[in-house]
Amino acid sequence: EADPRLPPTWESYGLPTESLPSITKPKEKSIPKYVKANEKQRNVAANWLTSNEALVKATAQHNKLQNSLSTWLTKNGFEPDSTRAMDKLIVDIKWQKANILCVCEVKTLGAEESNQLRLGLGQVLSYRFETKRIENLERKTVVKAVLAIDKKPAKNSKLWEDLCQELDVLLIWPGQFQKINAFMSVK
Repeated sequence: EADPRLPPTWESYGLPTESLPSITKPKEKSIPKYVKANEKQRNVAANWLTSNEALVKATAQHNKLQNSLSTWLTKNGFEPDSTRAMDKLIVDIKWQKANILCVCEVKTLGAEESNQLRLGLGQVLSYRFETKRIENLERKTVVKAVLAIDKKPAKNSKLWEDLCQELDVLLIWPGQFQKINAFMSVK
């Protein structure tokens, strides 16, 4: 009589065992914890600016937005600065009121809206962090971050607004520049 806890053998079925393979239970496949990433290059050029003409157009739109924000800031009592260097830190535009310094990244969204928002948000968070280190060496300065985009996001607008608010980044576009006043008064 065969032990039911052990795998069956050919003998348990009453068959001769000289020329038959052994019976085994199939091994359970383990699930890999890490799936290896594809290291082969692939063509992603279709998703990025590939022509000088497109780059020139995007730069012109960026500069128009930056100038528009600068004009608004000046008309509302701020002194925008775009010297583009603060101890080797490059920012699009910055301004200060009392001990509050704003660093601002300007982004045009284009067809790659989510990528541009991610890029801009990452840049302005980095600028804020680096500026805090630079400015606080000399005096107590509150550093705030602003992400200025050329239009309201067409997709996931609420998500981007909530994310920026969670990270204490002011997300603005033309027609919303007045939000800067309230943002500058909160320390």
